[in-house]
Amino acid sequence: MSGPMPDPSLTRYLAVPGWVGLWVLAAVAIGLFVRRVYQLVRVLLRGRGEVRWDHVPRRLVTAVTNVFFQRRLVEEPIIGVAHLAIFWAFVFFATSFWWNLVRGLLPFLPIPFSDDMPWMAYPMEILGALALLGIVVAAVRRYVFTPQGLERTWDASTVLGLIALLLVTFLVSQVAKGANASGLYLSMWWAHMATVLFFLAYIPYSKHVHLLASPFGVFFTSFKPGAMPAESEGASRLDEFTWRELFNGLACAECGRCERACPAHAAGFALSPKELVHKVKELVLGAVHAPAAPAAGSGAAAASSGRSRLRPPAAPVRPQATDHSANAPAKSQRKFQRSASIPTGTCIRA
Repeated sequence: MSGPMPDPSLTRYLAVPGWVGLWVLAAVAIGLFVRRVYQLVRVLLRGRGEVRWDHVPRRLVTAVTNVFFQRRLVEEPIIGVAHLAIFWAFVFFATSFWWNLVRGLLPFLPIPFSDDMPWMAYPMEILGALALLGIVVAAVRRYVFTPQGLERTWDASTVLGLIALLLVTFLVSQVAKGANASGLYLSMWWAHMATVLFFLAYIPYSKHVHLLASPFGVFFTSFKPGAMPAESEGASRLDEFTWRELFNGLACAECGRCERACPAHAAGFALSPKELVHKVKELVLGAVHAPAAPAAGSGAAAASSGRSRLRPPAAPVRPQATDHSANAPAKSQRKFQRSASIPTGTCIRA
């Protein structure tokens, strides 16, 4: 029978109580997180306005259905079920993390740690094991049976590794608790908290920012079925997009499902939905440290001051559609070229 484990926040390390170190780690991680989110929101606000706050009850139902039950992802059964297990483990582990963080930062609170509560610990142990299996499935799919459009990147490997590490450290801490191995328990508790805090700080700076943005992307979805944007000659500046169009770049998981479902891409045309949205993401991320475009009429003053210059936007990149049929109308091909313009993502007013 296991006995009580030492309190990680009250245990002294080189004469320093644990809660002091936890305050330092939390302040750095949360500070970096808030700073980056603030920067991204500022960039989105430079886009044109678009109403996506209407039909709130319907949006909430849509978000719950697609986020908590992963309705669209389970259409691909194997990776869909794996993703569902990882997601629900994330829900429990995120709840446990914030609970333990508050308890660790304020050790005088008369509440136990979350893993000391059976109704939290047991589901986390089960979901942790299932999520580890889901991580293995996701890794095999990405690196062995790689579907079209899914890339093998260090960023993706880092995210999978961090998720696996936070799951393993929790499960080992639970084993240590059952074995009365207080030293191992303390080591794993701190490793788990440090991993989650690093993950929190890392995500908004990585290309996997979709882990934060995707749920909001579902909430702000369009309720106009079949609606297509007007034909465009392309866009390359933030003010040529709406804030929601810019947000699409952050919410994109870069999984390649859009390419696999796109008839034009499957037919051999140069249009790549994934590449188009990826360039929007690059536009947003590249604008984080770029100064906002000057207000109308201020160009002459800026030029006369010699402190800033406007760089003219580059011409939009238009993929050239290939005529696979000798009878394909030239007019339709020209229309495709106009509507398929891809933003360059490199020309921001500076």
